[in-house]
Amino acid sequence: MRLFFLTAADERCKRESEALIASGKRFGREIQFFDIPAGEMPARYKVKLLADPDLPAADKYIYLDSDTVMTGPGDWESEECQGVADIFYHCPEQRLKQTMGLIRNNTTVVGEAKGYEFFCELWRLLEYPILCNSGVTVLTARDRLPFMTNWLKWMEMIDKHCERGYFFGDEAPLMFARHFWDLPILPPRFNGLCKWQPIYDWHVLIHADGNVQGEKRLPYTNAVNKVLLHE
Repeated sequence: MRLFFLTAADERCKRESEALIASGKRFGREIQFFDIPAGEMPARYKVKLLADPDLPAADKYIYLDSDTVMTGPGDWESEECQGVADIFYHCPEQRLKQTMGLIRNNTTVVGEAKGYEFFCELWRLLEYPILCNSGVTVLTARDRLPFMTNWLKWMEMIDKHCERGYFFGDEAPLMFARHFWDLPILPPRFNGLCKWQPIYDWHVLIHADGNVQGEKRLPYTNAVNKVLLHE
């Protein structure tokens, strides 16, 4: 099976991406690096990358955020390794409140009150699709381009309702794109989210999502240090 791993970073996150690429090298996984050009929105650049029809031919495309690190070779070839990870898989009873809070906090930063109101109305109308993390996105060759077209259309539609012309990040439109496409939920071992989940020995990748700090960041930091010491 041909796997195409890719990551992207601007100057601010180059060091993190180097640790990720080194971890891939250690475990026999080549990860292609893409520079995020000046003027691009880092939180959205993965969407542009994955929608590029000129990416090399592969059976599966695996995008990894720069603040992730591999902890082993993993079974990325597995048939169940598809889709994106449910952020709140371990605490479904908190899902509605925490999803609303997370989206509200992000949109407040960029002053998109109108866009937030539209998002909430749409979210309720569609009976609360699951919020997923886009930092590890796994798409088969068959699904990649049509799903990315779907994702981009939802992004553009939500953007039209925003005062500044854009909605923060890419995960809000991902909720709706995944909901209608029925993209699989990625098993937790492929995206250990330090901020939202307990980290176990069986995680094959750890993600310092949202630049998490303190004790929650330690699993990621420790994994990075092991990679650097190995080199």
